[in-house]
Amino acid sequence: LSQQGEWNVVFENVDLQSKQSGATVAATVMIGRVALKSSVTYQKTTLKNYTPYNADPHPIFAPVFNSNNVSNVESEFAPNIFGGFSANVPLKKWNVNVSGYGYNKYELSGLNSLHLVNGGLKPVDIENIRGKVLLNANVSYNFSAGVKAYLNGRNITGANSREAYGTDRIGTMLFAGIHIEF
Repeated sequence: LSQQGEWNVVFENVDLQSKQSGATVAATVMIGRVALKSSVTYQKTTLKNYTPYNADPHPIFAPVFNSNNVSNVESEFAPNIFGGFSANVPLKKWNVNVSGYGYNKYELSGLNSLHLVNGGLKPVDIENIRGKVLLNANVSYNFSAGVKAYLNGRNITGANSREAYGTDRIGTMLFAGIHIEF
């Protein structure tokens, strides 16, 4: 029996099952020395016996919010569509490479804490990862067999959302340099 002011909570395992299905289409096309590559993946993740309520509180307080209240849901914890591409074009002393990737939005949550009203776990941190397309480019010029100059741009579209839960926001990066081989 509980004393006044106490709240007993029992934790138990749930029979959570995850099923992921999908398909990827990829292609590489060579036109002379020009290489074009692309891929796109569609995936769907279904959670069977999912419950956000991992606590089994006293049924008098919250009879609905317990680990026996399960359902089958589509997961939002991974993007459904993602893919990428690249094009490499060598032109005499020049080489141009453009690449990119993208995905649609998804949601991740971090630490959880017990919700005092309904007994369920409430996400403390929710990270809504926005969908995006990133574009990169690299241009280089070969002065000779051992000397090359390059200009490299990463995320040149300026997408600034996080790549995954808790990571830094990415920014645009530009690099330039000379490669000398002795």
